[in-house]
Amino acid sequence: MARMNAQPSTAAADSPTSVHPHPTEPNDPRRERRRALKIGALAGGLIGSLFFGGYVAASMWICADARGCSYQWAHFIVVPAIGIPASILLGAAAALALRRFYELTRV
Repeated sequence: MARMNAQPSTAAADSPTSVHPHPTEPNDPRRERRRALKIGALAGGLIGSLFFGGYVAASMWICADARGCSYQWAHFIVVPAIGIPASILLGAAAALALRRFYELTRV
């Protein structure tokens, strides 16, 4: 049986109604906002983790030998459990606000 050496058609990929945008088109503003949101959430999570990790470490170090500290472990868990998600949300909100401010003041 003879082999057919037919080349695939590229007419659909080169058509003006192609789904993919041209590489020189400006970026989609929604895509840029999502990118800013992700970067802000990541930065807020990292900063919050460092801050509240330091809080837990300092609290445990101070209360290691002190008799006045409570022997309950709840505050070592509850404060970071509230603080880290709050810092993620604040980081994302700050990144979106800064992105919006940049869009408004861009010349």
